[in-house]
Amino acid sequence: VGGISINGSVISGCIVEEGSSITAAEAGGIVGRMMKSGIIENSVNYADITANGKVGGIVSAAYYDQHPNATSEETYTPFKVENCINYGTLQGGTGNLGGIVGLAGPVDVISCTNNGDINGGNAVSVGGIIGEMRAGASISDSINYGDITLSGRSENAYGVGGLAGWIRYLNDGNNTYNYYRICSVSGSENHGNVTTDGGTGIGGAVGMIYNAATISDSVNTGVVKLTEENGLMIGGFIGSLQSEKDANDLISVRNTILVTSCSSTGSVECPENTTNHGTFVGHPNAPTNEMPITVTFTDCTPSGEGSGIINFENGVIVTE
Repeated sequence: VGGISINGSVISGCIVEEGSSITAAEAGGIVGRMMKSGIIENSVNYADITANGKVGGIVSAAYYDQHPNATSEETYTPFKVENCINYGTLQGGTGNLGGIVGLAGPVDVISCTNNGDINGGNAVSVGGIIGEMRAGASISDSINYGDITLSGRSENAYGVGGLAGWIRYLNDGNNTYNYYRICSVSGSENHGNVTTDGGTGIGGAVGMIYNAATISDSVNTGVVKLTEENGLMIGGFIGSLQSEKDANDLISVRNTILVTSCSSTGSVECPENTTNHGTFVGHPNAPTNEMPITVTFTDCTPSGEGSGIINFENGVIVTE
């Protein structure tokens, strides 16, 4: 529908019909790229998409913050992708892949559904809803039904999840993103299977979380499966929680991860010698980092079958 949407553009009620296909360096089913600000709503994509870089069932990337120095919620205005559906399959190369958004800066994804299967190839981060979340991106009331598969050199993947692949905070030196809002996932569900032959941080809901996030009222029912031994940090709900030494720009919420009222019923399947795997969280925090994060789990229920070494006991991570 649009190559680039910029500066408050609104795209509403659009349908890309069955039989369509898109092949490009970066590609989205409705819009190639959103920049600065804008809205995509009430739109549906049926096109199958193949791209070497960023790929999204609705938009490949929505980034660059219109308020990079925001210090309060009142001055923060994110992009919005609302009530959109993707049916197309996604085939990626080396970038970020998401059933709705590939790379999300300050984007609110609301009430969206992905039905398309995703083959990540040699992608960096892959998610059933968002591939990579940065600087205040959010997912709410959204559902992924698509299966996610990475095969062939997928040991390069860093964050693969049924809802979000990688949640992170990036300081590119140019104040491109603000650090006031933290990323969040709420009221969302993954029912797709996540299968890889490698990678770091692989989870039924979220693959990898850096430093800060709020995850609430969300569910994974999909199977998380590692087929070879060149992967690590595999969890039924979250693959890995880690901290970065250079994340000082996060303000009041720096190094805090809250997970509330979440559940995983899908099994975790991986080779016996896999490093750090668990029925809910594969790895709680990287011990080599100098800035430990505070992680709080409340009312979370891992009930899937898993061979994991890290599980839950009374809401606290314990090691068998």
